[in-house]
Amino acid sequence: MDERSSLVGSGRMRRSARLALVALPLVGGLALAVPMSAAAQLATVDQPNLSASGSGRASGAAETARIQFLVGIQDPFGGSFGGPPPAMDQGLGEEGTPSAAGGADDAEPVGDFESGGPAGPPAITEDDLEPMLAVIEEAGVEREAIAINTGPSVAGLFGPGGPGTALVEFSVEQPESDAVNGLVSDALEAGNEAGLFVQHAGVDYDVADCSALIREARELATADARDSAEQLAEVAEVTLGDLIQVSDYGFFGTPAEPDDEGCPPAPQTVFYGSESLVDTPPFDPSKEAEASAYSTINLTFAITEDGA
Repeated sequence: MDERSSLVGSGRMRRSARLALVALPLVGGLALAVPMSAAAQLATVDQPNLSASGSGRASGAAETARIQFLVGIQDPFGGSFGGPPPAMDQGLGEEGTPSAAGGADDAEPVGDFESGGPAGPPAITEDDLEPMLAVIEEAGVEREAIAINTGPSVAGLFGPGGPGTALVEFSVEQPESDAVNGLVSDALEAGNEAGLFVQHAGVDYDVADCSALIREARELATADARDSAEQLAEVAEVTLGDLIQVSDYGFFGTPAEPDDEGCPPAPQTVFYGSESLVDTPPFDPSKEAEASAYSTINLTFAITEDGA
């Protein structure tokens, strides 16, 4: 797939109400970054100035797709951890309470419920994941290349006493979006049929060397910031002067620095936290198999009032 790029403000991502950081001089030549609205403004610096931010995204064909499944035995937002609930019919028993169509002896539990205890979560095992693992293997991923973590560091995503969970992670080389979408969908279906609850399915497309994409994203973000500055100057009835400061904020505070580990994290983060083991963007079947780099650039210009 040919490398593609787009301005964030041109469709996929709407340009936000600008937030700029203006450097305030401190003792010793240090500077403090203070959030301010990126409108025409007179900051406490040597001369009147205007700051504006711009965002950019550059994309190119992915070399790898890292896929994660966070799997639990039951729904942590409403399930019971004492064992599978009995099936209920629509009638009422003699005491006016719902009658069970089948008892606990009739249900086939998933996972090791005894180890969870009466108040704790059931432990999930690799055997419980077999239906999903079989689908992944059928897609061409070797079993040895599938990382499976069922330890407390995964269950701890929900704090002490959280449901027993497992993190399944693997990579696909030279991915194509249709193949990845089919693999993820089939794995989710297999997990659902096996009585598993997939709390997160994520796909992170990447390339080994992201430096070219980062540079392009910065160029797009800089052009976007300059365009915003020109519009703000027109609205504020001032004239832009020399460019006196340039700042790179990465994307939402994430530094966009090239390294040997691919592109910086995408902004579509999951809610488990930035340091979580679960660090892939949520699965989006409409997304192309492309790696992306993001950048936010802030430009500060000297200004003069029109007619001054």
